[in-house]
Amino acid sequence: MSTDPVVLGSLSEVCGAPLQLFELVAVVGDDGDGDGAGSMAYLCLGRQHISGHSPNYGWSASSSSRSRYTDCAMARSCRTSRGRQDRAVVDEASRSLFLVVIRPGQDTTWRGGDRLLVRSQQRELLLERLALCWQTQQMHERFQVRRLPQARASITSGLRGTGDGFACRVLPQVEPFRGYVQESRRGYSFFVRAGFKSRGRCGRFICEPGWSVRYAAEDIELPGGVEIGIYTEEPRRHAGLVSGGHEDLRTVAIEYRTLLTKELQQLHVRVNRPFLKRMNRTGDIAAWDGWEFLVRSKRHLLACVVLRRKFIPPLCDTMQDVVVTLRCPVDALDVAAVTQSMCDVVREECCFVADSIAPVAEK
Repeated sequence: MSTDPVVLGSLSEVCGAPLQLFELVAVVGDDGDGDGAGSMAYLCLGRQHISGHSPNYGWSASSSSRSRYTDCAMARSCRTSRGRQDRAVVDEASRSLFLVVIRPGQDTTWRGGDRLLVRSQQRELLLERLALCWQTQQMHERFQVRRLPQARASITSGLRGTGDGFACRVLPQVEPFRGYVQESRRGYSFFVRAGFKSRGRCGRFICEPGWSVRYAAEDIELPGGVEIGIYTEEPRRHAGLVSGGHEDLRTVAIEYRTLLTKELQQLHVRVNRPFLKRMNRTGDIAAWDGWEFLVRSKRHLLACVVLRRKFIPPLCDTMQDVVVTLRCPVDALDVAAVTQSMCDVVREECCFVADSIAPVAEK
């Protein structure tokens, strides 16, 4: 997915509406026409419409290539094609395929089938944006709070006309370590302990029972209520880092530390140094930089790792900051219980989550 202003400007003129972002995808209908390898098309997301542009697929600069999110138009050869997006099905056998199920409207001349298979390297982010826009338009037009229905299934083998171009290949996956589970957040997956439970969709995970570990010949008991936070910023172009004042990652880490500790009292910075990411679970070709710090206050132990993913494919002109925080409450513990080993356990747990972060997009 990209927000390049030059390309967005050109696609906005073609689609006839302002756009937020675009993605180069491969699409194939369910009617089995063509060679089944899929046609490359620009899938564009605007404020109120989803647009497509591809002469090979029948999407062009006409009203038939643009539709509302609640009345999607994805047709091959029709002047007016309006339908409602019923649900989305995510393919379990790959990391790039998903199926959009279309429910045609009454005035439609749809001849491309009621299912549309899309291949995108940024599948999770694209589905998240589509679901968000769909829900927003539902609230605006119909005064209903609904979510786009999504399901997971092995869909590729049951589709006609998919051919070899959409053949799924089984990719080796790094399974979570013993005692850990895999979670995902805004296009990234990571490992957390099995006791952590998600709190909504804001990237917060809380472990109510706590846990115990053996570290440096000591038995370390971490209390309940430990919270892990995963925060991702919007991708930005490298050219805008200097003008925005975010070129130095250490400066960004200081800003986060100031924001996270503004309500803490009697704090002490125990660790403040560069961080080297030591795990690449999905063969990501982008570069990673990091900075970590550990703060000890009267009520909390706060560990934080600020990661910067640079030269993101396919254009390698964007970067994105990902922040991992771990907050451990210590106000109910004795002062003697908060030892250096306990601080090291909190820091290493946060660093492990940061090490395990990997993009879910297929290379």
